[in-house]
Amino acid sequence: MRINLKKAYRITFIAVLGLLMMANLAFAANKYATRTTSNDLTKPAGFGEVVVNIGKVHNYFTNNTNASSADEQTFLIGKDDLSSPSMMWLEGGYSDNHYLYFGMMRCAAGGNEIRFNSLTSEDWEVKKNDPKAVSPFEVSFSMSDELAGSLKKGIWARQTVHAWSESYRDDFFIIEYDFVATEEDITDFYAWYHMDCDISAAAGGSGALGFWRDDFPSYYMGTDANGNPESISYMFDADNPNITGDDTFGKLSPKESTGFIGSRIIDSPPTNDSTVAANTQSGHQWWDWNSDPAVGGEFYNLAAKKEFKPDPGSPHDYRYMQIVGPFTINKGDTLHIAFGYGIGEGLDGLRKNLQWAYDLYWNDFNGPAAPIAPSAT
Repeated sequence: MRINLKKAYRITFIAVLGLLMMANLAFAANKYATRTTSNDLTKPAGFGEVVVNIGKVHNYFTNNTNASSADEQTFLIGKDDLSSPSMMWLEGGYSDNHYLYFGMMRCAAGGNEIRFNSLTSEDWEVKKNDPKAVSPFEVSFSMSDELAGSLKKGIWARQTVHAWSESYRDDFFIIEYDFVATEEDITDFYAWYHMDCDISAAAGGSGALGFWRDDFPSYYMGTDANGNPESISYMFDADNPNITGDDTFGKLSPKESTGFIGSRIIDSPPTNDSTVAANTQSGHQWWDWNSDPAVGGEFYNLAAKKEFKPDPGSPHDYRYMQIVGPFTINKGDTLHIAFGYGIGEGLDGLRKNLQWAYDLYWNDFNGPAAPIAPSAT
């Protein structure tokens, strides 16, 4: 019997393709299995990555691009494959407790998202115990949207991360951003933190469901003890309905996931329409990870709503969006914004820690410092 080789190849190809499609369906419920990580992609000339680990919160930062489908994700916070600390909180005795899947700064203007490209980043810099720096651990880099094609707006941006080791400021990072309009005035610029917080220690999780499908997003809007605006978006580990008993904050004893993780606006100008005061967020959104907004215009529309979405009815695997804007950036001008991002024991603990971040920032980063180690002979 003669075999038509071309036909055989076609049959083999179709069979393999079918198996791959079935495998994708089988893994679709697990975002860790479907996510493309930054290690899979070409690294830019100015590529850098570092784990900031001098305080009680350890986290991975990079200027590399992590691509998920057509989505370019830059200014990345956290490591989405658990190979490096991702907002790992050392409180409570559970050193493997990662509170973040991944997060990032995103921006939009003119009806669409701004596509920064890490191939334009050539100035990655890490400073440790530099007497000229404002913190003992600093990470900074810049990039632009030069390679964004038809979506190019002409934006240059820099991110700078600050971290400390003293007990009153070791549970958070202060992260600053500068945005420069390089080609034209931009009158409707929005920026937001996109955070997917997966809260649980691996030791206390019950498979994927216990690890990342029992989180709850919310926000706090008020005035702090000093009369300043207090705008926080946060998440915590809630009761998983698929696990017997109440496993809020974890299922071990002592509880392994008592922290609340969140971000506070500590520096932003009033919006260009004067409807939102300085240092105040203009919106809070959340969604299930399987319902990500379409890249581009849908993100812009969510930001432009300036809406504070009510809390969900039950815990699940959510992502939150903490929004500032709209702002006007005239050509050649710089927009500066800053966030405090950290973890605390319950909402009160988170607010307390981010209060330190706010006060430290507005006191020119000056605060009580650890004594200089004595010398001995």
